[in-house]
Amino acid sequence: MKPMNDRSNKKILSELLLILIMICINGCHLSKPKPPKEADVTEKVHEMFDEDIRLVEKVDDETYIFASNVRDLEFEVNLHAGTVNIDGSDFGYTGNYRYHNDYRDKVYAFYRDRIEQIMEDHGFKASAQSDPDMPCIDSFTIAAYNWLSDKDIANINDFLKDLRDLSKEEAQYHNKDYDFYFDITFLWIDVWGGKKEYIRTVGNSDYSNKIGPKTTDDELDVRKLGMSSQRLANVIPPVYNGVLIELEDGIDEWVE
Repeated sequence: MKPMNDRSNKKILSELLLILIMICINGCHLSKPKPPKEADVTEKVHEMFDEDIRLVEKVDDETYIFASNVRDLEFEVNLHAGTVNIDGSDFGYTGNYRYHNDYRDKVYAFYRDRIEQIMEDHGFKASAQSDPDMPCIDSFTIAAYNWLSDKDIANINDFLKDLRDLSKEEAQYHNKDYDFYFDITFLWIDVWGGKKEYIRTVGNSDYSNKIGPKTTDDELDVRKLGMSSQRLANVIPPVYNGVLIELEDGIDEWVE
């Protein structure tokens, strides 16, 4: 491939400049637009979430605190002026504001204590987690030796059913379907020739299981997960807001 000459570079720059001019003619703003009024923000946020919520505090023109009217849950909404971006550079403002929020994390955080209690009830301990300061738990990687007893496997399945119960509870706070689920990656630990490997299984979402209100008992049964041909030498916890549970020696004691 021949390197671009000066004429080609100038042509590209001219085309980018023309695009920029056209964008600005059609609504690009050089100065940051005024933030929307409080009433408009409140109306927009109510449209974004189907939970019964109220405005608690306007911290400043771009930061608002909202709370649920049906449970102890607060979340923050941050407004950011939209920008015109070309090739990684900002060339002005669109005139609109984007609404960022931490609602999802706060919803999962609402269940964190109960999730940790469920883990304890089933005799599970986190071998590792994705981040020591993670705000909530929304995913699990579970690795278990493939010679576990039926009782121990049933305990794993019951743990997954308890997570499903939490997702059913969350559904009650919404007027329509809300995308609340737990992501479960399940691995069988196999030892062959003194070498430990982790066999990936196939769930209802590629190599994981998404557990929500409508997940069936069959989908929760780890014995019925598809076996893949992929074997891993090591296992790591989920990338974000997740914990790793390794059941290497079976489960000796758990609450029945």
